[in-house]
Amino acid sequence: MFAVILSEDDAFYRSVAHRSRLHNYSVARYRDPVKLADNLPELRPELVVIRGIDFPLHWEMLASQLLCMKNLSATRIVLFLPENLRPSHGWPNVNLLLEPAGRGTGSALSEKTSKEFSALLSPGRTTGRGHDSAGASSSSTPVSGLTSSRLMRAAGKSSSAKVNNL
Repeated sequence: MFAVILSEDDAFYRSVAHRSRLHNYSVARYRDPVKLADNLPELRPELVVIRGIDFPLHWEMLASQLLCMKNLSATRIVLFLPENLRPSHGWPNVNLLLEPAGRGTGSALSEKTSKEFSALLSPGRTTGRGHDSAGASSSSTPVSGLTSSRLMRAAGKSSSAKVNNL
């Protein structure tokens, strides 16, 4: 299994890479979201981890690209965001992990977020559904909302067209 971590912060990368390796993922790090977008077809990762505070405008582009690409539509995305930066629309392939407001700009993961991330990495986890059995207090949630962006609508059309062409 292969995971890509998109982060500018070294401490965050080390923390996430350690947790990923404990679950038998090979890990690569990118600091440039455009370069990652260019290399996604060759990399074919099973998991993409994005630190949203570093790339608040690029994670949507990466999520839509993964949804639209035939061989990468099953790739899971884990997005780390501070609690005050919730997205306004839904993505079926994105799991959102919220850091407490005071820690959102911090480097290392909180203990709670580390445990939730490990639970997402364990076998049997499904894409875009958050924790099924973690209870109501869990901050890991699928990204959802009332409106959808232009990229999300295009990705939905692309995936339904692929299904009809099979």
